Amino acid sequence: MPQSHKAGVKIFRGSVGKFRLFLVTLACWTLLAGSAAVAANEADDRAVLDNSLRNLIDDSLIPGASIAVIENGEIVFIGAYGITDHETGLPVTPRTVFRAGSISKSFTALGIMMLEEAGALDISDPLATHLPEVPVSNRWAESDPVRLSHLLEHTAGLNDIAFRHYLISSSDIGLETAVELYGPYTARWRPGTRTSYSNAGPILAGRVLETASGQSFTDFMHSQLLNPLGMTDSSWTVTEAAENGQLARSYQSDGRTPEPVIDPPGRPSGGLNTTARDLAQLPRLMLARGTLDGVEYLRPETARRIEHPTTNSAARAGLAYGLGLGNEADVAGPTVWLGHDGTIDGFRAAARYSHDLNAGYVILVNALSPEFERIENELRAYLEEGMSLPVIDAVPLAPEVVDGIEGQYQTITPRRALLAPIIGLTQWEGASLDGSRLQFRRESLLHVGNRLFQAEGHAVPSTVLIETNGRMELHTGFGAYRQVSKFELWTKMSAIGLSAAVMAAAIFYALIWIPSFALGRLRKRGGPAPRAWPATALLLALSAALMPLVVLQTASFETLGQPSLTGWTLFVLTILAPISVFIAVASLVRAHRASVSVKVIGALQCTVSLMIFCYLAWGGWFALRIWTA
Repeated sequence: MPQSHKAGVKIFRGSVGKFRLFLVTLACWTLLAGSAAVAANEADDRAVLDNSLRNLIDDSLIPGASIAVIENGEIVFIGAYGITDHETGLPVTPRTVFRAGSISKSFTALGIMMLEEAGALDISDPLATHLPEVPVSNRWAESDPVRLSHLLEHTAGLNDIAFRHYLISSSDIGLETAVELYGPYTARWRPGTRTSYSNAGPILAGRVLETASGQSFTDFMHSQLLNPLGMTDSSWTVTEAAENGQLARSYQSDGRTPEPVIDPPGRPSGGLNTTARDLAQLPRLMLARGTLDGVEYLRPETARRIEHPTTNSAARAGLAYGLGLGNEADVAGPTVWLGHDGTIDGFRAAARYSHDLNAGYVILVNALSPEFERIENELRAYLEEGMSLPVIDAVPLAPEVVDGIEGQYQTITPRRALLAPIIGLTQWEGASLDGSRLQFRRESLLHVGNRLFQAEGHAVPSTVLIETNGRMELHTGFGAYRQVSKFELWTKMSAIGLSAAVMAAAIFYALIWIPSFALGRLRKRGGPAPRAWPATALLLALSAALMPLVVLQTASFETLGQPSLTGWTLFVLTILAPISVFIAVASLVRAHRASVSVKVIGALQCTVSLMIFCYLAWGGWFALRIWTA
């Protein structure tokens, strides 16, 4: 080959090589420029979010807040806003400690599942296997004992802890003693059928964790979870949290009135104190299915089990989300947000994550403000940007279902049995059908098959229809509602109507006989007794029914949880009401000179009073000591 040709080939090959190098270099610079642009856009978006959150909190009654945002499984943003304390004016920092309340239950469940993987226990174990010394009243114990999984999924049927329990405060009380203090424990229905949130269950589970691990609850949590996760600013007692001077002060909903601080010995249900950065490790761990930063805490299948309830009738009927093992699902939107919320002594908290987005957030504030929801909505809008709401394909309902589902419903899963009389008369939820569309609890739900219903705009089904002993029940992942029979409905409505009518008549009649009594005109007509005592009995009976309703809605735990003027007044009232009925009846029997109309009006008042008393006695309100209920 001629030298000139060889030279030309070399030149050509060299040119091609340089061109390829140019293209590779150009591609690299393009990628770098694109990455830089994306990073700049993300930084801009977070700056906008930061500014929006700051404005929200500045315009609210919340003194201080700490917020963490997780994207692609990593913490990308920590925001600190406002002040920790009105007296000192100290600003919130990323190391400010807030109380996380019920998010503690998530860590309790993690600990229990770690012990299950280690072979120290099984969550299907009966509670009595691990705590035989703890009495649990359960009339279904032989076939359906209370199990560890029931305690963590709130399906044991236990009452929530009583008002007095919220006032127990000591960093020195161990769980063995705390379990005794938070009793007694009663299964109100067959364990493993219905869901009702109860702080009692995780406390018992925490004690099981101690007996199975051989460590105290706090030692186990620090050595097996908090320290390995790098949660170095977190603790399980207020005393320990306050030692470093970083604990925020909490306030009531006005953002100004300090909230009394309780250091609960029921730490597995509500003792965690933490920062936003520390707490963000929880959603990161769950997003990574149990393995974080190269350390496996749980197997992936165990992490999935935590997120899905299995021990209630709704789950067995196909409802996939609700109250899992220390984990709650919020399905109201384009994605399922898992995690937990918390409220304690003026603090509110949330730790949430979405597998669809591989993202999550933490919110910690130091006031009981409804504006907390606005902060949460702002974070979700930021993380859900670009997501579209699901399109739901409705499935026709079977004719026999259509015929039986409409009517009035009442909850059968109140957090406390004490609330049953109130619910029985005041809380009604109408259910109506329009084709495959169910209107229930102010939501429009579409039937998506297998008696499952999904609300429009929601990520997954949230309600399932179950027929139990010939009665229709609507179950959600958080509770259950029974269909009220027409007989019960009309009986209660008639009783309420009769009570109102008799009360109105009694007031009108009193306007007549009281002036007559003052003028001395009743002496020859039976005297004031057959008129006054039935009216008094009716007034006391109605007061005994209405006063607890008002007290439960308005009083603080300090008033409800210990003997107080309000509590003693309620106690005396619920005793005097039935006594006055018997005195009224006796006065009518002895009133020989009273007219027939007086006796009829008095008898009606006594009948209504006795009816109210019997209803209150059925609900446990006779001689009601609300501080022990």
